Amino acid sequence: GASVQTALAKGHRLGFIGSTDTHSGRPGNGDARAAIVSAEFTRAGLWDAMHDRSCYATTGPHMLIFFRVNGRPMGSEIALDAADTPRIIDWRVVGTGPVKRVDLVRNNEVVQSWQGGSADDLSGEFTRAEALTGTEWWYLRVIQEDTHLGWSSPVWVDPPGSTSAQ
Repeated sequence: GASVQTALAKGHRLGFIGSTDTHSGRPGNGDARAAIVSAEFTRAGLWDAMHDRSCYATTGPHMLIFFRVNGRPMGSEIALDAADTPRIIDWRVVGTGPVKRVDLVRNNEVVQSWQGGSADDLSGEFTRAEALTGTEWWYLRVIQEDTHLGWSSPVWVDPPGSTSAQ
């Protein structure tokens, strides 16, 4: 019950960052990394991006992860205009080495996987056309051949008329 999947299932809306607790007293000395996607490399810009959950986690490598649902970036909350509006997911991953697999996760279940082969730069698209019956959260999980991982922050999709989305 102490996992990020449990928190998401309970309705918490949080961004993903990698962090470490090495007890060395030297921040950033461990393996995990937090990546922030910000239009402005200033203190205010970075804090705004963190507040907007425009961030992602890796187990160490400086991989790049881009993830959008209906054109909205990771961390977004979307309220659909109609329940039958398709969710169009597009993504790109640039690994620090060959990517083994990229998983698309919806409500804590993998709904699509792409094999990386020997590529370190992958992109893809997925469309879910079924009518939305309740809140969905989507995120990407990246697995490199060297076993390092990365996770985008989720995008939440709420049914029409929902007051949950920003």
